Amino acid sequence: MMWNTRMRPLAAALLLLAGSATAAADLARELDKAEQLRAQGQLGAAIIELKNALQDEPDYGPGRRLLGVLYVELGNGAEAEKELLRARRLKVRETGIALPLAEALLLQREYQRLLESVQPVSGMSMRDVADLRALRGEALLALGRQGDAEAAVKSALATDPAAPRAQIAEARLALAARHPDTARQRLQTVLSAPLPQPVEHIAQALLGDVEIMARRLPEAAKAYDRAIATGRPHQALAIQLKRGLLRIDLGDPDGARADLGAVNARLPDLPLPHFGFGLLAYRQGRYADALDSFERALQRDHENPDIHAKIAATRIALGQREQAVTDLEKFLQEHPDSDPILRLLATIRLQQGDTAGAQKLLRHVLELHPDDNAVLDMLGAIALARGEAREGEPLLRRSVERDPDSAAARYRLGLGLLALGDRENGLRELAQATQLQPGQERYEYALALGLLRSGQHAEAVAAAQRLQALWPDRNEPLLLEGIARASALDTEGASAAFERVLARSPGDPAASGGLATLDLQQGRPDKARSRYRAVLEQHPGHGATLLELAALELRLDNPEAARRALEQAVAADPEALEPRLRLARLLGREGRHAAALELLEAVHARHADDVQLIALLGAAKTALGDAGGGRAAYRRLLDLDPKSATGLYGYASACAAGSDDAGLRAALRPALAADPGNALAQALLARLQELAPGEAAARAWFEELNQALPDNLALLEFEGRRIERQQGRQPAAIYYGGLRRRQPHEQLWALREVELWQQAKEPAQARSVLVDWLRWHPDDDTVRAQLAAMMLAAGQNADAKAELERIVADNPTRVSALNNLAWLLRKDDPRRALRLAERAVRLRPEPRILETLGEVLIAGGEYVRATEVLQYAALRAPQQPSIRYQLAVALAGQQRKEDARRLLKELLAGDTRFAERSDAAALLKKLGG
Repeated sequence: MMWNTRMRPLAAALLLLAGSATAAADLARELDKAEQLRAQGQLGAAIIELKNALQDEPDYGPGRRLLGVLYVELGNGAEAEKELLRARRLKVRETGIALPLAEALLLQREYQRLLESVQPVSGMSMRDVADLRALRGEALLALGRQGDAEAAVKSALATDPAAPRAQIAEARLALAARHPDTARQRLQTVLSAPLPQPVEHIAQALLGDVEIMARRLPEAAKAYDRAIATGRPHQALAIQLKRGLLRIDLGDPDGARADLGAVNARLPDLPLPHFGFGLLAYRQGRYADALDSFERALQRDHENPDIHAKIAATRIALGQREQAVTDLEKFLQEHPDSDPILRLLATIRLQQGDTAGAQKLLRHVLELHPDDNAVLDMLGAIALARGEAREGEPLLRRSVERDPDSAAARYRLGLGLLALGDRENGLRELAQATQLQPGQERYEYALALGLLRSGQHAEAVAAAQRLQALWPDRNEPLLLEGIARASALDTEGASAAFERVLARSPGDPAASGGLATLDLQQGRPDKARSRYRAVLEQHPGHGATLLELAALELRLDNPEAARRALEQAVAADPEALEPRLRLARLLGREGRHAAALELLEAVHARHADDVQLIALLGAAKTALGDAGGGRAAYRRLLDLDPKSATGLYGYASACAAGSDDAGLRAALRPALAADPGNALAQALLARLQELAPGEAAARAWFEELNQALPDNLALLEFEGRRIERQQGRQPAAIYYGGLRRRQPHEQLWALREVELWQQAKEPAQARSVLVDWLRWHPDDDTVRAQLAAMMLAAGQNADAKAELERIVADNPTRVSALNNLAWLLRKDDPRRALRLAERAVRLRPEPRILETLGEVLIAGGEYVRATEVLQYAALRAPQQPSIRYQLAVALAGQQRKEDARRLLKELLAGDTRFAERSDAAALLKKLGG
């Protein structure tokens, strides 16, 4: 057949179409083959197959799209983006491009580009739209746009509630908000249904992260195991690195080394495996090896603050603290906002005792992260430690507001509120801390202490008993129970608690001290002394016990024994300041000022700023005639505390001792202004008058003081005493009455007026002053107690009882009222009288209060205990004949007639007058004396 030239173009076209059809068929087969390899997990082979096919047809759009998808699954975001964008240019439908392109950009951490260039498009399936919105949510979260991220994920879930990527994104949001339980629940829901392998891998990997945050480390390891099993090789490698680091915390060094080694073999320039090897060596105490590994990591990632922080910690462990601090400070100069370095350096500052330096660093961290609970807690705790509760409380409160379920935050806030005196709210926060984290000893202990200090004794006992279940082998809970019971006047229960401690720990100082206090309250000083000596047998030189023993001996008027105890305390701990101060005070009272000065000067250089030591130095030098040295000491005290009344009056006293009238006049002005009621005020004013060269000069000096300090109580009191000396008691009483009307809220003038009318034998006048005062000041328990005492003295017992009952109801700690009411009730209501008398003794175990307790016990027939109490009172106040008479009554009640007769004869041998003298004579006669 002849070839027709007119047929040639048609033939050519037919041949071209046939060839195109063949090529298209070949490409389709290659795509199918690539998809099969992909399904088998052979991503590398699928990419090779696809690239070979695209060499002949480089502009085949579906092939470019599939190649992009394969690169996404392989984790190569940059190559995936390139292929997907090329497919878009080749007119591949956007419905097949948008989702993998978003994943490619997410792999590259190109979050902003993802948000700007990828949006859901018409024609996408609801599942793809939901997944794409979820990916946008993850990008927004990575950019710190929490609210926008939540909105995007919410939109994804609204589009397809069952979309796995949307549920995973929701779990990621919960993890970012530090709510691991919520994140875990969401992921468990996702994983309960069949998932594509890549999605399952993402969910398992995220679950591992969640379990780490929740500190459920074995569960985290299991999740990572499943993530590795379901991930592509590049994905498995990333999770294997995480698992290797996790295995260090799990105490699996071999497993950690295997994982880190496998990652390092594949990626030798990756810093994290070296970092992990460093952590492993650090945990095993191989600090030199750790430093070497951390420095290898640093060579690969020089700007990583976590690596710098670990190098610093390792240097500290190697004893290279200065080098570590220098390195951190240098890094901080270059990166002033580096969070981990700021935190680590703050921790080091705290360890060095530099709380101010730590505060400065942490405040900067708080500027970077205003809602960081850990920093809020640390700053609040530092403020508490520095005694800055007012500054720390807002920080602690913010921490609780940010995380109301944090027991630690509520615990610290509770401590802060207690430090500020807000007991009600402080105790409530501590109670909530114990409820949020039951069994936490520290919280229970703080709550028990807080309840005890707030006077809630029954609650404190209950808290102490709960603590005993937590600390069965420790003494603190029993000691707390003992103190709480003693405060609640449960002497028997307190003694039992303290005795349980001693059964476990013989000679325990705290338990023995508690029992000694109970002994003293019951008038048993010898028992108390034996308690202290038992402590010293077990703990020779125990400072606190020696101080208590010295105080007891002083109360018993045994200064030599007290001095020996204090000297032992000084010898046992020459660096301790308190024993020296107490010994110096005792020596000063005995007039041994040179010995006191020598004792203090030995430690002055070490305690140059201690105001108590400086005050005692000033007193000793002044007493030894060194007025200049005294003034210098008190000037130093005033430099440290310009408002110190001790310093002001001490300096004035030194001027007075040196006959420095000009210095005394100048010193008295600020002293009288600061504390007009000071015990030295009147003596110094009298000394100023002595130093005046004449009456005119004295008047001029006092007029100068009166002008500078108008209506000063000390100056007005001095004038009243002058009137009393020169004109008598009645004119002085009238003067104080004028002051009372002039200063109607000043109680002192009413009390002085009453005192003078009583001394002038004008009881009606005295009583009228008290009644008038109470008309205007009905809540003044001090004056009401004096009125009741006056009524008692006048035999008006019913009126006195009514006044005392009112005082005790309003103020159950008013000792004088408790004492007098107990005495009134001793015959009519002996049980209540005993409770009142015991409470008064616990509050103030003075001889006259002990005497009342003795009388109440006698009235109740408890002669043995009454004898113990009254013997102690007599030792404390041997000059009080009424106490010795009551002791004789108690002895007679025990049928110890000879002891009673001997005591009564001693009492009646002299001509000492006392109210019970006739009763004593009658009792002696009755006993056959």
